[in-house]
Amino acid sequence: MKIGMPEALTVSSAVLFVGGQVIPGWTFFSLGILGAIMRLGLEQQAKQEKAKAIDDTAKSINDAGEAIGKFISALANSDSNNKSVH
Repeated sequence: MKIGMPEALTVSSAVLFVGGQVIPGWTFFSLGILGAIMRLGLEQQAKQEKAKAIDDTAKSINDAGEAIGKFISALANSDSNNKSVH
């Protein structure tokens, strides 16, 4: 479990509520929740970027494989054409 600023703000808000300071308590609570939502968004974005990078790599490998296949096919066709000419 990772404890960061949003968690610290949320716990601090609970302490402030218990101490009777409502306005700072709500402020800390709101900032804690906002920070947690922003962190979640950043984590999701990082996951999407990683998945996109993997997909791009797979597509590049697939394209390279197709190019090699076409090259080998072209070589095979040129060899068969050369044999029929002799």
